[in-house]
Amino acid sequence: MKSEKRDRERILLARLFDCDESKLKNPGYISSVFKQAASMMKLIPVNELSHKHEYPESVSHYLVVEESHIGISTWPEYMSAVVYLVSCNPESDMRKGLDFIASSFSGKYEINCEMDIILKKE
Repeated sequence: MKSEKRDRERILLARLFDCDESKLKNPGYISSVFKQAASMMKLIPVNELSHKHEYPESVSHYLVVEESHIGISTWPEYMSAVVYLVSCNPESDMRKGLDFIASSFSGKYEINCEMDIILKKE
């Protein structure tokens, strides 16, 4: 990855819905899903942060990867979550990662934003 040209940041934001409420409340489960998704997207994990909110019971989780980060904010009471996938790795298959994440929560998704941000103009 370090030798490849990193001239853009790829961003995919999506809403998950009809998810398994118990999975959305479980930081350990979320961590496992994100590590598997990172591997599928050819991302290298370097750190993670998870916070379980008491009321309403929900989770914010971020996996910092060498290429940027992936994150989730959950709303179990609505069986919903927002997923953030961000990478400068041109080989990252963001949709494959999103498919895996949504299926891991037994849910569906809709993409709200998908774009490339050019970091350096020639």
